[in-house]
Amino acid sequence: MSPLVSAGSLPLSLGDQIWGGSVLFERGDINEAAFLDELRRPVSDDGLLMEYLQVKNVGRTHIVPIGGSIHEAVERPVRWAQILRWHFPGTIAGTWLVSLLVLAGAILAPLPAAVALTVLHLAVNEVLGVRRWTAILAYPALFVFVPLLLYALARRTFVWGGRRYRWRGKFDVAVVE
Repeated sequence: MSPLVSAGSLPLSLGDQIWGGSVLFERGDINEAAFLDELRRPVSDDGLLMEYLQVKNVGRTHIVPIGGSIHEAVERPVRWAQILRWHFPGTIAGTWLVSLLVLAGAILAPLPAAVALTVLHLAVNEVLGVRRWTAILAYPALFVFVPLLLYALARRTFVWGGRRYRWRGKFDVAVVE
């Protein structure tokens, strides 16, 4: 799944988006009372901060350790897709459409696609300042990503931090269990 994480991280980094808990701001930059009141409602503090702040990426990659079980690897994209679904619906639709087109190309021309995707992910990792051998898994990861993204958008619950949530609206999240 590592190539998928890199592919998702690059547009966030280049697009000056808040992600992964690496944002600094002063309290005066936001309406603190309203922010704290709304912070009790969403699951994604990053998504909420996107509503309050305009940020500029300073080009420092922050590695966030994450669990590596199959269950965790499936739940992360579900949460990520739900954040984008509610905060940036056009972005998630475009991501799925482009991924579907790239997958079609990968099926029609596997060798050139495998080489292109591997080189592309090596370049993405270089831009992000991350050096991982997992870029060589970019081609097979594409075959996992497209159905996983569709699954993530169809799911109505997801697990984060050991709790199951149902996300019914942009700021309407309920703990299920």
